[in-house]
Amino acid sequence: MDNNGNNGNEAEALFATKRKKLQEEEAERKRLEELERQKKEMQDEIQRLEKLRKEQEEATRKAEEAKAEAERIAKQVAEEASKRESSAALPNENNAAPVGGSANGANVQSGANIQGKTNTSSTNAGESAPFPKKKLIIILIICGAVFVTIILPILIIFILDAVGNAAYNKSQANNQSENPTENTTDDPAQNADVDPASSNITLASDFGYEFQGHTYVFYEDSTEVYTWMECRDDCEAKGGHLVTINSAEEADFLRLNFPDSRAWIGAYNDAFFGGTGEWCWVTGEPFDYTEWAENEPSYSNELEGFGLFWNANNEWNDLTEYDSNNRHYGYICEYE
Repeated sequence: MDNNGNNGNEAEALFATKRKKLQEEEAERKRLEELERQKKEMQDEIQRLEKLRKEQEEATRKAEEAKAEAERIAKQVAEEASKRESSAALPNENNAAPVGGSANGANVQSGANIQGKTNTSSTNAGESAPFPKKKLIIILIICGAVFVTIILPILIIFILDAVGNAAYNKSQANNQSENPTENTTDDPAQNADVDPASSNITLASDFGYEFQGHTYVFYEDSTEVYTWMECRDDCEAKGGHLVTINSAEEADFLRLNFPDSRAWIGAYNDAFFGGTGEWCWVTGEPFDYTEWAENEPSYSNELEGFGLFWNANNEWNDLTEYDSNNRHYGYICEYE
């Protein structure tokens, strides 16, 4: 007995060492993945800022061009207005009085002079009338150029930035919903006077059913990978044990309520604890009823020795204590 006990302790120590190494490798892999994700996000943000900077530079350039064009047009308008004022100030040759001549001639000339002034004033007034309308058109053109070259690009930049932020927030929300970190459901195990707070494992979801006076609760954490031994210890810390199946009725009950659950069960090969290679239940009950899948248990490489619901029919398979593919298996605790 002492020799078997020592072998069992050595086996547990060996598995604990392997488990710790695998957990460290998994933690390092997750850390590297997180660093890579942060690096990609930083690169995307740099590209977005660079694009925004180029768009702002382009908008500034267009604004300067529009300003220069407006100054050119304003200068041209001022020059035309100055020319019109100069031409209006020049004396009319018809208005000059003749040298010598009669009073009548002077009167006639005077009349002509008056008439000439009237005609000149009318002509100048007629020529300057379109000026306000032309000036209004120029102002409208300048305003349109400013809107197209300055205001519109800025509005487009703000809209694109808002759309990008909304898409990023939606992506983050989807990631959170696909990887929940909190338990949002009630724990049915409380109906069996079980204290889930005694567990060291953080649960993502759980639900339970009763059969022949026993309560069965399914636990799963989609963010962590737990070994068979950790799940066994967790069930015991809650006041129960990994589920044991002793009849076809119990198997049908579990199949109905936990279909395709991929969950650890309380079956194990005692060779991992210094035994003779017999399959046992964690409770010590007789291992009389089985529902192994085809060609199972395989005891592959003498490493597979822990029972698991394997397929949609909850047939059993034997696996290593720590899944090498980092698959997230749940586990079922049974409370008496």
